[in-house]
Amino acid sequence: MSEKLTAKSYLELVKKAQIVPPDQLSQSLKRLSQAHAGGSVSLQALADHLLSEGLVTKWQNEQLLQGRHKGFFLGQYRLLRLLGSGGMSAVYLAQHMIANNLRAIKVLPKSRAADKSYLERFYLEGRAAASLKHPNIAQIADLASTGDLHYMVIEFVEGTDLDQMVKEKGPLDYLTALEYLRQATDALRHAHSRNIIHRDIKPANLMVSNDQKTIKLLDLGLALMRDAESSLTIQHNERVMGTADYLSPEQAIDSHKVDHRADIYSLGCTFYFMLAGHPPFPEGSIAQRIAKHQSADPVELTTLREDCPLPVARLCQRMMQKKPEDRFADCQKLYDSVQKVITLLTLDQKAKIETTEKTSSTSTPTTMAAGASPKIQSTSPANSATIAKGPQPKNAAPSKPANLPSGANASPSPSAKPSPVPVAGTPGKVLQDPASPTTSGNSSSSQKPPAAASPVSAAVPLAFDGDAVAASKKRADPEFLDFEALASLDQGSRTDLSALAAVASTTPVAPRLREDRKSNIKFVLLIAGIVIAMFSALIVALYFLNRFLT
Repeated sequence: MSEKLTAKSYLELVKKAQIVPPDQLSQSLKRLSQAHAGGSVSLQALADHLLSEGLVTKWQNEQLLQGRHKGFFLGQYRLLRLLGSGGMSAVYLAQHMIANNLRAIKVLPKSRAADKSYLERFYLEGRAAASLKHPNIAQIADLASTGDLHYMVIEFVEGTDLDQMVKEKGPLDYLTALEYLRQATDALRHAHSRNIIHRDIKPANLMVSNDQKTIKLLDLGLALMRDAESSLTIQHNERVMGTADYLSPEQAIDSHKVDHRADIYSLGCTFYFMLAGHPPFPEGSIAQRIAKHQSADPVELTTLREDCPLPVARLCQRMMQKKPEDRFADCQKLYDSVQKVITLLTLDQKAKIETTEKTSSTSTPTTMAAGASPKIQSTSPANSATIAKGPQPKNAAPSKPANLPSGANASPSPSAKPSPVPVAGTPGKVLQDPASPTTSGNSSSSQKPPAAASPVSAAVPLAFDGDAVAASKKRADPEFLDFEALASLDQGSRTDLSALAAVASTTPVAPRLREDRKSNIKFVLLIAGIVIAMFSALIVALYFLNRFLT
């Protein structure tokens, strides 16, 4: 606060700044005078009064108390408060003076505007962002300058960024983190399709809406346009650009020789942050953290969170591979895999809930610790029937009702037993589902031979067989997660292994390619036959026409 500032001089600053309409200011001062019975009003009382009536914002009040009355307007916008600032720019919340809609305005400082590199990069960001139209990318409304001030008008997203959200509330649950990852991947897929590489993906550049359902990608200040004739960073000898905690290994060596896979690595680090609550390498100096991205592996998510599903951990691990060729080939492949993992976890969660409800209705309820991964609670065959989960074979007989009449001494029906699961690659070998309760030893029912397995369930190794795991690894599609191997490595912790078969790709690649090739050849031959027939008909028609005319 300025030492010489008084209530009268403060009021003069308000009038000079023109941030409050004169009629509203006059009415407000009358109410203040009545509240003080016409007596004198202190500077603090006057400032608090205008602030409480919403005539000035907290940021505007702070500027006025420092003796400033300029800098509250930019073009057609009235600046309300400072949203954030960095090395390249400051971002303000602003309100259009006519339409009254809110916008975020990014202003390039005067000191930076004198630097050709920063000025050109600022306008590069504006042009790059303006060319992108996607629901998960903050839209650019205007790009302009007033005197020596250069600014960008951006869609205002009411919410908080991922960095602040995780620091305040802790790591996210798996489905929420996957949904944010899906939306961010979709935004990057759109940007990459326009030959734009972000190069600064991090939690602070992903804004979460107030309803926590939508992600918006921000800040294309370091964007690299692959179809541009030259790079601004090359012109100005800037080799390393980005944020150390989320910088891909190749980007740390040379920022202008990266491709879209650098964004996938940074997004993987961001996904790790969402689940772990900190970056992959949270300790050490900037140089040390950059070096770790080059040579070290972060602590496994399954180590940090024991309940972390294996597909989630493998997805993040694949995104953060050191070599670009070991990551997902592009955001389309990544998007497909994220969708598969979301489907897998959703089905698994639904199956766990249904199983818990059914078991709790036939046995004493079991309390689970908050946040722990729910397991199937095995119930004694003496007082409850086996509950079959997942898709059942068409020829399976219905299970015997669990609620038997009082005093009934009937043993469990053979149809109530868990069906043996055929092991892929091992004909005739069957293993018991490890999640199912064992049958009572006094049961006189004999084991029936298993029904013929469906092509889908037979192709997925639901039990633990070394040959099956090896076979699934050999035919794994390098562009997608190997869900078959994940099922075998899950060590029986899943509660609904059948859900995996619904989303895993189980058709061998070679037969599928042969069938596609045959279909293509038949189609080409059919088209060729039609063309030849039409050409022959045309020749015959021309021949008879010529005979008729002559």
